[in-house]
Amino acid sequence: HFVWQVFLQWWYIAFPLGVLMAVASAVIVFALFTPVYRASAVLHIASRAPYIAYEADEPPLPSEEFVETQIELLRSPLVLETVLLNEQVAKLPIVMNQSKPEDWLADRVTIKQVGSSELYNVYLDNPDPEVSSLLVNAIVDAYFDVRRKDDNSRTERVIELLQKEKEERSADVQLLREK
Repeated sequence: HFVWQVFLQWWYIAFPLGVLMAVASAVIVFALFTPVYRASAVLHIASRAPYIAYEADEPPLPSEEFVETQIELLRSPLVLETVLLNEQVAKLPIVMNQSKPEDWLADRVTIKQVGSSELYNVYLDNPDPEVSSLLVNAIVDAYFDVRRKDDNSRTERVIELLQKEKEERSADVQLLREK
């Protein structure tokens, strides 16, 4: 009741003062506000390491460790050094101004699981949407390059093992034929 009485008595001062404070607040917020854009990519990270014919010689990692390894690989120097070698990324002022761009980028990139699926969201927030998009795309491309190289070496190893197995079995078959 008291507040209502004060408002009725002083409305001609309170109303313009309230409008003036609201406008001043809006100007301050707009002056200090920096928009942040999020670029993201969705990756499928299987819960187990893939294999063609033979599992790796070493014991397989538990599924949680394999997934964590892939997530950390996205933030690793192995991937981020490749990203920073990209000509477009290296020329970005935000990257050039960093004393340790690899650490800066590792801190900025975020990888989160989508629900309880095998999908993972890789994203990066930045005031410039094009920079954000360029960095996320470069990180994902570098990750796939590293994975491709690893898969190729693993495939070559499997082919060697299969060739060896084929030769051994051919020799066994030849002995059986001779008998």
